[in-house]
Amino acid sequence: MNHAVGKYSVHDSIVPSSTPKVLCIDDDPDISFAIEQHLRQFDLHVLRSFHGMHGFTLAVQELPAVIIMDLAMPQGDGKTILEWLRRNRQTATIPAIVLTGMRDRNLAQKLFELGADQFLTKPVRCDELVHELSRFVDVRRRRI
Repeated sequence: MNHAVGKYSVHDSIVPSSTPKVLCIDDDPDISFAIEQHLRQFDLHVLRSFHGMHGFTLAVQELPAVIIMDLAMPQGDGKTILEWLRRNRQTATIPAIVLTGMRDRNLAQKLFELGADQFLTKPVRCDELVHELSRFVDVRRRRI
């Protein structure tokens, strides 16, 4: 069962420690919910945060295998959060996939310089997102 608590989502189910965690930081609940729903078919545990500061805190607490993040968010824009993630020794090496509606080639280059591992534009095809995730985590379908 999923419960919204404050500005993030937590799950009641017990997640095995071997299940990779994916943190999705996006202020649009429809986007993060769609990502979570699509990734349910895979052996991944999706954590969601709807603003930058909370996403950073959750990253430090949960140490996800990979982070998917938006740029334009309240309480900490994506560029700032990416910089903080890279400066924090606990999160410095966690792969970060920036997923944004902005389509600026210069922006992509700046984000790579800040430490982004991938830059994708919205709307993103689910298979493309899964392909990019598979560069960083073992993406395998759940056993039924």
